[in-house]
Amino acid sequence: MNKLSNRFALLLGLFTILSFSSAIFAQTKNEVLIVADRRADCAGVAPMKCLQIKKPQDEKWSLFYQNIENFDYVEGYTYILRLRVDTVKNPPADGSSKKYRLKKILSREKTSGDQMPTQTTSNIFANAWQVTRIEGKEINTTKAYIEFNEKDARFGGNTGCNRMSGSFTKTDSSIKFSQIISTKIFCQDTSEVENAFTRNLEEPARFEIKNGKLYLFADETAVLEFTAKR
Repeated sequence: MNKLSNRFALLLGLFTILSFSSAIFAQTKNEVLIVADRRADCAGVAPMKCLQIKKPQDEKWSLFYQNIENFDYVEGYTYILRLRVDTVKNPPADGSSKKYRLKKILSREKTSGDQMPTQTTSNIFANAWQVTRIEGKEINTTKAYIEFNEKDARFGGNTGCNRMSGSFTKTDSSIKFSQIISTKIFCQDTSEVENAFTRNLEEPARFEIKNGKLYLFADETAVLEFTAKR
């Protein structure tokens, strides 16, 4: 009986811990935030300094009143961060419904003012990149993306319907794709996107990362535009 009682007590304890954890954190997701190079005055319980943040697709900065676990902020640097965001179920009255934790610093640039650096090329390998515009036109699918394997000099992704892969060579600001292959599924709704996407990968290109977006240029025209894929 004692052994059964002990086993029951152990199982009950584990169940209680699991129930408590699921009650606290209802949802977890990843999020990319840009952090400006200087704090701004803000008002909490008392006057204080808050981070200024925005998402890659946003134009305006907003105040960030919370802490980011494991993130040591240094003024004078603009950051692009990948964060783990936990939604807290039943937060205290004076607490936030979200908890932020640093997963990776995607970019850290010495800047002046609250503008992003004009060019950052070092973090092309830090993300999968979702296509948002081709030849200046917004596309009608969220499935098209590309990601890079720095170690093997390979890339992969999706043209909007078909999986694709190939090789690449890269210098500081230029990239050339080769041996591009893809599956052969026909998707009428995205065929135009697929053709334009792959066509613009076939020529050597200059690339640039600005305001959290990746651009591929043919001459001086941005033919492909990407945002960090979440």
